[in-house]
Amino acid sequence: MSHNTLSTGIISLDKLFSKINPGDTLVWQVDDIKDYEIFVKPFAKYCIEQNQKLVYVSFDSSLKKTLGEVSNGKIEIVEFSNLNTQVDLEKKLVEFIEKSGNGVSYIFDSITSLKSYIDDDQIGKFFEKICRRLSIKKGIAYFAVEKGKHKSETISLVKSSAQIFTEITRMNGNLLLQPIKVSGRYSPNMFKPHLFDDKEITVLDSVDLREYSRRLEEKSLELHKIMRQMEKIEEERRKVEEELRESEKKYRDFYDNAPDMFHSLDKNGIIIDCNETEARMLGYLKEEIIGRPLTDFLTDDSQKLFHEDFPRLKEKGYLLNLEREFVRKDGTIFTASLNVFAEFDDNGELIRTKTIARDITERKKVEEELKESRRALMTLMSNLPGMVYRCANDPKWTMEFVSEGCFELTGYHPEDLIANRKVAYGDLIEPEYRDIVWKGIQKALKQKEPFRLVYRIKTANGEEKWVWEQGRGVFDENGELEALEGFITDITERKKAEEELRALKEFNENMVKNMQEGLLVVDSDDYITYANPKVEEMLGYSKEELIGRQLIEIFSPDYKHKMSKEINTTLKKERKKFEGFLVTKTKQEIPVIISSTPFFISEDYAGVLLVLTDITEMKKAEDSLREQMLKYEVKKGNIYLVKERKLKLTLDVFSDLIKCGYKGLIISRKHPESFKEVFPDGPVIWLSEHSYGENTLRPQVDLIEAKIRDFLTRNSAVLLDRLEYLITQNGFRETLNFIQRLNELFYISKNILIISIDPKTLTSQEISLLEEETHELKLKEYESLSYDLKEILKFIYQENRIGKKPTHTEVINKFNITRATLKKKLVQLENKGLILDIKRGKHKILEITEKGKIFIGT
Repeated sequence: MSHNTLSTGIISLDKLFSKINPGDTLVWQVDDIKDYEIFVKPFAKYCIEQNQKLVYVSFDSSLKKTLGEVSNGKIEIVEFSNLNTQVDLEKKLVEFIEKSGNGVSYIFDSITSLKSYIDDDQIGKFFEKICRRLSIKKGIAYFAVEKGKHKSETISLVKSSAQIFTEITRMNGNLLLQPIKVSGRYSPNMFKPHLFDDKEITVLDSVDLREYSRRLEEKSLELHKIMRQMEKIEEERRKVEEELRESEKKYRDFYDNAPDMFHSLDKNGIIIDCNETEARMLGYLKEEIIGRPLTDFLTDDSQKLFHEDFPRLKEKGYLLNLEREFVRKDGTIFTASLNVFAEFDDNGELIRTKTIARDITERKKVEEELKESRRALMTLMSNLPGMVYRCANDPKWTMEFVSEGCFELTGYHPEDLIANRKVAYGDLIEPEYRDIVWKGIQKALKQKEPFRLVYRIKTANGEEKWVWEQGRGVFDENGELEALEGFITDITERKKAEEELRALKEFNENMVKNMQEGLLVVDSDDYITYANPKVEEMLGYSKEELIGRQLIEIFSPDYKHKMSKEINTTLKKERKKFEGFLVTKTKQEIPVIISSTPFFISEDYAGVLLVLTDITEMKKAEDSLREQMLKYEVKKGNIYLVKERKLKLTLDVFSDLIKCGYKGLIISRKHPESFKEVFPDGPVIWLSEHSYGENTLRPQVDLIEAKIRDFLTRNSAVLLDRLEYLITQNGFRETLNFIQRLNELFYISKNILIISIDPKTLTSQEISLLEEETHELKLKEYESLSYDLKEILKFIYQENRIGKKPTHTEVINKFNITRATLKKKLVQLENKGLILDIKRGKHKILEITEKGKIFIGT
């Protein structure tokens, strides 16, 4: 159908509208949707006869039957229903119109039907945008809108957006139509009411016009009442919605800020909702959690339990008091108690789970401490060299409970003493001490203080023993004495050795106190139980602050993983000496040499003794020496840019760092085999757009940054080769940002980064921006030596290489010089730090320094 033959399918209607233009949108305002069908049918027939593409856009399928009668399968049907918002509907429909192309005709269901899932204000805005899109596509579109079902603002927006807006009315069984708007066209009778009779349209005569006006006025009043009712209902609806929003806000506030964690899972174990409390506990944002499996946030053991729990939950409907371990974003773990409830549909299928979880880490800690306390108490009682007791406050000291140590102490079994069955404990006390014991205990009870006593007893075999007793009274809520509880131990041997022990203790305390090294004692669970004054001085903590801490807490974060490994694998088995870094109270790091010696009780590991030697000055000297050994002026914490097409200077500097003890990493576009000669044993990461293994990395700056962060430790050197390749893959701006981040990273970690780039691949401005973030490499300027000094230095070096250290005499003979001349030359070499002149016995021997070796190499 060409633009010249556009038609409604009703000739008289075409004449009434003067003509139908491409892009016209025709809206029919009707009392009943059946009146809309009267105009839809001829338009559909006409489109089919003219082979014009016609699309039926269905919102509620109300025209499907009518159009089915005329379509013969030639009408395309597309359904847009149950979309959540105006935006969703609008987006889907606009995409369809764009895809359909130009010159397509459309028949739409009544836009009033959209009220079932979008509100009235959204309908007007939706219609306005769709009309604009249809006008651009030069098609013809039919719409209907039902009277009395929309706000006046919505109808006004529909009128202003349509090209033709026609009102359809029933009067005395006749169908009347009155164009309200016909955009860009006019005729004398166009906007008058017309009678429509079987395709014929005639202007109403004066009698019918008066009746129509009267009926129209009545209808308008009726519609006005309806609109007022609708506005009232709308106001009530808005009020209810506001109350609902407020209620939902309060609920959401409670939900998000509750002290407990809440989350819901779908039937596949995926998190579909969680509260802010859970997000904070896990260290994530909510949007980082929702949509992920719950198992992503559980430890391995708890993941296994989850796979057992979920089927049980589906079967039972609830699970209570589950204890599971969660993993935070930072890798720390906490324990939570979960109560889980399932929600099912009418078919018994799981819809979602609802979980309330409470962090019980502290409770678990208390329970573990209580359990440990009980275990320790029982272990202590069974290993104590004496007996624990509970007895009555009577002269016989009638026992209610005694521990197993009773037999070793008295020669009697516990059951012999309890309730004085065989003998009373009071009868074992030597007579001259019975009154002293009684008075001492009564005095302490009166003051409600502990008592400590030393006296003699006679055992079952008649042996006399000195015992030491400590105890106290146990009182009820009213202050009445219930019993005595305490401990009695044999101190016979101790009394004999008391003076020796006191002297030895004083000696040991003075020795430990005056040690120049730090001394720590750590128990079998890695908790510090003793720290000498030197440790307090080194770390800035008091002894009270140190005791009870886990050993790993006082080590540098960078060193904790290695230290933990050392503790678990080596320290508990054998003596060992290694380096580490302590962290002071003020967060300063101290390099130390750690000498560890494990100790055992009855062949069971009981702890470790650690001697800590501060090597700060030694480390400074090493760093200074390492810096002196380098051929190039490089400083820790700097990034250096080398501009060269082929790797010469770059590899020379990197090799120099490796020789001087730096740990190296190369990241390059070149294959790792290219670096075998200069870096045979080191890690080389190959930048490739394809993955070939763990030593291959895609050329994405975030991946490279993560790899570098994982690699860096103290004294690390990284070579990043061919920066221009990264620029082509990531863009200059992103690569520059990457270099800026590395600048900060290497400055903080005090390591060295060397970047190579072909300067011809970048603009001068880009080179300048890179130079602002980096430093320039410079070769150290060594003082020149005379030929004879060089020859002597070379001779010492060659002799040292084969394990010999030449004497003064050997050098004199080699170069045929006097002793005085040699002495002057050796002083020059020694002053430059190139040799060491060492006295050994009657002779002096010569040894080349690391700086001397480097000088020979240059």
